[in-house]
Formats: sequence, C-alpha cells, structure tokens
Amino acid sequence: MKLYLVLMIFMTSMCAFSSADITALYKTQYSKVNVFSEDDINELSKTRIILIPGILSETFLKNDNRSSVDFSFITDDYFATPLTYFPTKYNIKTERILVSSKDISETKKYIRSSLDNAILADERVLFVAHSLGGIALIEFLIENPKYYSKIKGNVFLQSPLYGTPIAQIYRDNHYNIKKILSRVIPFLNTSSATISELEVEYRTDFMNRNQDQIQQMISLIPTLTFATKVNDSYCLL
Repeated sequence: MKLYLVLMIFMTSMCAFSSADITALYKTQYSKVNVFSEDDINELSKTRIILIPGILSETFLKNDNRSSVDFSFITDDYFATPLTYFPTKYNIKTERILVSSKDISETKKYIRSSLDNAILADERVLFVAHSLGGIALIEFLIENPKYYSKIKGNVFLQSPLYGTPIAQIYRDNHYNIKKILSRVIPFLNTSSATISELEVEYRTDFMNRNQDQIQQMISLIPTLTFATKVNDSYCLL
C-alpha cells in the first residue's frame, strides 16, 4: 500500500509538473474539423497508422501486466482515442504496438515486426510516436534506411530527441531522487539504463553524430515534430 501511494504521488506530481490538460481542447477541435479531405482519405486507404507509446506506457495500459501498477483507470487507456477514431471515422487501419520502458532495443524489435506486417499487407506506414517511443523510432530509422520507401510519414509527439533535464536530475541525484526512485522504477517496468539514455549529453551527441542520416531521412519521409520550446530552442530534428 505504501508503494502504491508513493507511485500515485510521483505520477500525479510529474503530470502536473510537465503539462497542462488540454484534452477538452483537442476534443473540441475533433468535433468541429473534418481533419482529412476525401482525397486525403483515398490516399490513406492503403496506409496503416502505427502508434508508439512513450515511457511508462505499461502503467497506462489496461491489459499490460509488465507493470505492477495500473493508472489507466485515471487516464484511460494509452492512445485509446486514435485507436478507435481513425478506423471508425476514416476507415484507416490503426494499431498500437507494445513498447518497453526498460529497454529501447526491445521497442525497436516491435517497430520492425509491425512494419514488416504492414509491408506484407501491401500497406505503407504512418508512425505516430510519443515521448520515448519517438526515441526508439528515430534510432530504428537511422539503423534501417531500407524501410524509408515503405513509410508514409513520421509524427513525433513530445519526444525528447535532444534529451530531457529530468534525466539529469535523476543522474545527479538531486533531492535524493535517484535513491528514492531506484526502488520504484522496477515496478513500472523501466530502468536506470533507459533514463540515462534520455540525458541531454547522450541524446545531443547521438543527434549530432547521425545528423547526415537524419537529414536524408526527413528529405525522403514527411516528418512532423510537436515539442515544447525551451530556452528559445525547439526540440526539433
């Protein structure tokens, strides 16, 4: 019970710290705007949308037993709305893949498997990746340029492509946070190794080393990033 209480406090405080709830705004826009034209829908008829959840997604999925806790009763199922919205309104096949908050390489295996299945069905893929899911996606794409022609587009939602200061706080053990959370994160199916891969220095070095490949990728695949502006710098490709 104590562990569950600690997790509840941690998760709710992180949500409050990191973002405002704009769900109502999105729902209003959905109700007012026909997002796709008829031509768009026809063009997307042979496209599969693949949703890639972010870090700690295991704790926000109703049927994911890899996490010892389940917060989906608070937030609803992760990516639940687009899973039903696009197939119902536009008849566009949409799936949400498994991800691992413990090991990014495991998530990349899930990406490959879903992409291969779409190719077998003669479909191109539109990736929509959130948070850590975007990190796994960009790494996969850099490592596998042979797939570029099979991808319709990429959308990165708040993916810390150049790292996040929260990982630095954990690494440097500010406020004794590493000592506290190191006992908690195994119950959330994540790891200190994953957090370290989100550090600003690590991700900036990765982006700089692979900039040529990244530029080639975005020249061939339509790519959108949605990110927060911090210190007059956007977290964009």
